[in-house]
Amino acid sequence: MWPGPAVRLGRNAAVPMQAATGKAGRFFVVQFADLNLARKIEAFEAESARFCTEALAMHDANLGATWIAVAGGCAAFSGKDSPLTQAVGVGMAGAVDERDMARIEALFFERGAAADFETCPMAHPSLFDLLGSRGYRATAFSNVLYRVVESNERFSAPSNGIRVRPAAEKERRLWAETIAEGFSEEFSNVSMLIAVLSSFAERPGAQLWLAECEGTVAGGAALAVDDGMAGLFGAATLDEFRGRGVQQALFQARLAEALRAGATLAYTIAVPGSASHRNAERAGFRVAYTRVKFTLPVK
Repeated sequence: MWPGPAVRLGRNAAVPMQAATGKAGRFFVVQFADLNLARKIEAFEAESARFCTEALAMHDANLGATWIAVAGGCAAFSGKDSPLTQAVGVGMAGAVDERDMARIEALFFERGAAADFETCPMAHPSLFDLLGSRGYRATAFSNVLYRVVESNERFSAPSNGIRVRPAAEKERRLWAETIAEGFSEEFSNVSMLIAVLSSFAERPGAQLWLAECEGTVAGGAALAVDDGMAGLFGAATLDEFRGRGVQQALFQARLAEALRAGATLAYTIAVPGSASHRNAERAGFRVAYTRVKFTLPVK
């Protein structure tokens, strides 16, 4: 049963952890994959969506980028083909009603976009009742993975000629183009994807990372750290450099930086069964929950 009533957990909400005893009496930190963790992750995702949407609106007024806070989450529009155009975190604070759904659908339908909801299975059951009664269908699945970042951890240095470094400010476009190329099979509108990726650089606490193989840019990724939580986003490797350990090198570098920045928890999102998912598991992440995207076409 979904516990309620509940209040929304914002940026400064603490996620409780417990200590467990392993072999030889060694203590280690356990973070349960519970509703508190899910709320913090979904709030982080919603905040990222808001920051990126505002950045897009500032840089291109003709795009009509905008967002609304609704039902404990947010709904954001930044173009019909934008991966940011969706509702995130809805139902994480409590019940969702018909008025909430109408507001969200109006935001999308009035701009010619389908209504997309990225949903957490721990959201209030009323959300799923409404999605079903209004004719939504499941269109995509993704796993949210997480891990504790312990204060005494040591992360591996890259090998095989790989170098990982923060992208310089003048390399923001290079970083965005590199990631967009790595995701080109999944997104047909590459120019929109580059714009969305570039907007992430405006998020407070965001860091852009590049990986090089023997001096040539081979991939990239992003990191954001806020109030003890680290989000690891947007990792991509160019085709000719796959299978060389680029993604592991990017994970290790970002986790080391997250620790330095004070993070105690880290999360990432990957398609179930994908190479990215396997790389996350190799880096110590485990599944917290599976997100389902529900879509209702434009009416």
